[in-house]
Amino acid sequence: GLGSNGTPSNADWRAEGAPPGWSYWERNPGAGRLRWVSEAGGRCVTLTAVKGACYLQNVPVSPGAVYFALADWRGRMGPASKATLTLSWKDAAGAWLDASRRTTDLPKGSVSGWRTTAVAGRAPAGAAAAVVMLFADDQSDADTVAFSNVRMHQGAPE
Repeated sequence: GLGSNGTPSNADWRAEGAPPGWSYWERNPGAGRLRWVSEAGGRCVTLTAVKGACYLQNVPVSPGAVYFALADWRGRMGPASKATLTLSWKDAAGAWLDASRRTTDLPKGSVSGWRTTAVAGRAPAGAAAAVVMLFADDQSDADTVAFSNVRMHQGAPE
């Protein structure tokens, strides 16, 4: 099922085959391919021909602090497809705090070399964890996006 605002519910998260510390979610399980692969220079996750899927990781946070999530990416995004790096929040009970969600859309087209993208946000009141999401949707069979070297940094609180 989905949480509020179409957010993946924890009950649907799966960890089998995901990198350590990560889970994945699919709107339509099996409608595309999610892989954790080895290649020259390290490992990456790929989302290919998916119709709403993401890799997710919870990261402990302090309310009011600013956080930056960065990820290296490459791939092919056709005109109808979407790929994003998203930062959302959960409270201590695991409920989503979606009002403060931040998303960076990856550009359409083909990118063969690794590029870096980032998203930033301030943890809202009540936040206990940030949820970093590597998301893709509406991909054609030819569309794929790879993410690697995902990291999170805390900025100085105001």
